[in-house]
Amino acid sequence: MTQNLYYSVRKRAHLVRQHTANVLSVQNIMARNTGARFSVKQIQELTKQELTTLLAEETQVLAVTSSLVVLDCLRQQIKTLEQTVHKRLHHTPSYEQLLTVQGIGTILAQTITLETGAISRFPTVGNSASYCRCVDSTKISNSKRKGTGNVKNGHPY
Repeated sequence: MTQNLYYSVRKRAHLVRQHTANVLSVQNIMARNTGARFSVKQIQELTKQELTTLLAEETQVLAVTSSLVVLDCLRQQIKTLEQTVHKRLHHTPSYEQLLTVQGIGTILAQTITLETGAISRFPTVGNSASYCRCVDSTKISNSKRKGTGNVKNGHPY
């Protein structure tokens, strides 16, 4: 069960990256053709009639309209994944503790919980930090760098 949620969190991250790419694409098209910068909220509220008045060519209107449809679909799928993970994730004490950290919301706490697994499997704090790739693997002798260890050790996510 947890494994399935793990893939859901990964898929959500993938969809968020696609959403961002589409937003940037629309912002670039609008900036190039109107000279104005549009926020994400402004982009979401654009209608086809407004696009027709803002953009000179019909192909540009079609490009932005198709991106807006994709953005709407991505938003819906991201929301569905978030709701599914929230319903099915067993809220452990470590999850609840993560929520008390300033800057960590429900999505990040869910991601950390699913990516890390049981925190008790790490004997020390250093082992956990190393797993998260937060520990530098540089070898230093006499205040001089002598090489690096395995920099790809640990979990990339």
